Amino acid sequence: GENLEVSLTDTAGNPSDSSTATAPDSTAPNAPVITDFDGTIVIGTAEPGSRVTILDESNTIIGSAAANTDTGAYEVVLETPLTNGEVINAT
Repeated sequence: GENLEVSLTDTAGNPSDSSTATAPDSTAPNAPVITDFDGTIVIGTAEPGSRVTILDESNTIIGSAAANTDTGAYEVVLETPLTNGEVINAT
């Protein structure tokens, strides 16, 4: 998201108008952190503004939410509560 301003100067020293380009975000975020999970709600932190997706053991999406744009905090309420030691993954 950083901006870059570019202009040219010819051999006589005449400057051109400038153009601006914005660098793309091409770096993948770190994995989200799960700080609490009670079978119904998953709470944690992730890259601010990112989308957190919760997957069950068979990699089926069972919930998602946007991380807070300032703090990265997220809370995902699962579509179907999990019990009996079922494992989840957050991406």
